[in-house]
Amino acid sequence: ERGYATTVGRPVPGVAAISAPVFDHGGQIAFVVTAIGPAGLVDTRPQSPQVQAVLDYARALSGQLGHPEAASLLPAGA
Repeated sequence: ERGYATTVGRPVPGVAAISAPVFDHGGQIAFVVTAIGPAGLVDTRPQSPQVQAVLDYARALSGQLGHPEAASLLPAGA
């Protein structure tokens, strides 16, 4: 629904991650990009610059894989 997922402290205590799907030319998920690091440094709040960077990168990769609607796949500013 948000177009990305986050986790803090699970499955590894003290570690946080932000993940977003990358879609291919047929609209199928080709892979997922993830930013991971210490929970104190990875900001998983919806409006964080880190979440936005992961979403922007996933959109760009989707476009490179030929997804025709890459710009609209994931909510801007999540």
